[in-house]
This record gives sequence, C-alpha cells and structure tokens, in this order.
Amino acid sequence: QPMRECHQADFFHLDKDGNYSPVLAPCPKCPGSASVGDVCSFCEAIRMSVFSVPPDNLKEPDVSVKHVFQALKKINPATGKNVLDQYDTWTNKFGESGIL
Repeated sequence: QPMRECHQADFFHLDKDGNYSPVLAPCPKCPGSASVGDVCSFCEAIRMSVFSVPPDNLKEPDVSVKHVFQALKKINPATGKNVLDQYDTWTNKFGESGIL
C-alpha cells in the first residue's frame, strides 16, 4: 500500500538528505495545473511522478495499520475450500504421517 501511495502522488517533498517523500494530500495552494518540476511557493512540494524520483532517494511512507487493513480487504485465500476438504479426508483416512 505505501508504494501505491507513491504511485498516486503528484507532488513530492525534498528533505535535507536529498530524499523525496510523496505528498499524499497537497496543500490547497499547490497548483493543480502545474508542470512537472514546478514547485509550490507555499509548501515547497515539487510536482513530479514517482518515476522521476531516483530509486535510492524515494522515501516510502511507513506501513500503518490502515495499510494492513486495506491489504486484507484485497487478498484471496491461496487454497480453496475443496482442496482443504480433500486434505482433511486424506488425513482422516491415512493419519497425519500417511503411514498406516
């Protein structure tokens, strides 16, 4: 989820260490029609795409509880119920070790 936020960001802040953090909610004064590379005079966010950020200088947002719950909503079980039922049947028939 944090990388998804980086991909959705239109503005990034440059910190003193040369790292870019995505601006997830631009300030009201950030120009909506700014060109790439334009800097907001109020919050100093730079309009750019995540693909313009040097990979070693991208500072992703920390993973939060919100991110975990968003991910849990999207995942699917790797094994279907019918396959689990087959395993249960086999275990009941042959035991856990499979040795009679």
